[in-house]
This record gives sequence, C-alpha cells and structure tokens, in this order.
Amino acid sequence: MCAYMSMRGVQIKCMEFNIYENNGQKIISVDTVIGDEDISDNHREETYKNISWKDKLTIASEENRKNVVQIVKEIEQLGVTGSEQERSYRFDVKEGIEKTKIAIIICNKNTAFIVIRINPDTFDIEDDRIIHVKGGWFFKKSVRISLIPENFEIILRCIKEHSLKIAYNIDSKGANKAIETRRKSQL
Repeated sequence: MCAYMSMRGVQIKCMEFNIYENNGQKIISVDTVIGDEDISDNHREETYKNISWKDKLTIASEENRKNVVQIVKEIEQLGVTGSEQERSYRFDVKEGIEKTKIAIIICNKNTAFIVIRINPDTFDIEDDRIIHVKGGWFFKKSVRISLIPENFEIILRCIKEHSLKIAYNIDSKGANKAIETRRKSQL
C-alpha cells in the first residue's frame, strides 16, 4: 500500500492497523499519517529507527538539524568526503582507489552524536565530553561525542589531529599538508 501511494506522490509516514471483532466479524481499521501530519510519540519511536537519513533530518528538531548541518559543513571543509547512508551520515577520506571511513553521524529527533575512528594506542586527547565506545562501526576503536555547538571544537580537533592521521597513516604535519592540498584541489 505504501509503495502504491508513494508512486502516486503520497508520502505515508505511518500506518496503524487495529483488528477487532464486531458482531462475530473480524474488522480491520487502518489509521494512516500522510505527509507533514503529526505522528504520535509511539509511532515515532517505533518507525524512527528504520527511516532514511534525509527523513531523519526532516523529523529532527530545528536546533538539532541546524547543529548537524553546521558540523557536516565544518568537517567537509577539512577535505573529508561526506555521504548519506541508509540511516546515518558517513565521512571518508580517499587515498587512491581506497576509501577510509573516519566518522559517522547519527541523528535522532532531539539529539545527535558523532562516532569518530581512533587508534586507542595513540589517542591522547582528554576531555570529559569524549566517551570511549566499545564495539560499533570501528571495532572497539572509536569515541562518541554529542553534537552540540559547545562540542564542535573538540570534534574537529579529534578528526583533524587524530582520525586523519590514522587515515593517511602519517604524522600530524603530513596530515595537515594533506588536508591543505585536498582543500586547494577542491577550489
């Protein structure tokens, strides 16, 4: 039903099926939420995990969406390539034909966070806002930081001073040179 309606330009956000009996007959009622109509909190929580990145940004609060868009721009200014994934936003650096994933943003309705690839043996940035993560996208080698404006500086520092060094497999001076070269080539 959703695919049929979508082909005709109607975007269904949520469907609720209620099955009950009335006078010995089974009856199904369907409640459908279309377009920009409000969705109840229960429906949001159940369906939010399975929607696309673009839809997550649409549903996100205005402040949260603004923070995500701002940090994406700032990270991409470092010469990192960003791309929408199914339910997240991924950052890669490309060396030759290989891409190396360095960070992922997860956006929820009122909160968002970034998971940044690290080398735990050499990661030396200390800050209470950094949470070391076990498991996930980078095989026990990542940190998570909440996406709020107060944390942008530490996020950019972790990426620039650490993740890019890992991706380019070079010292910090080489990483800074690689960033500048990539930035100039994009202009």
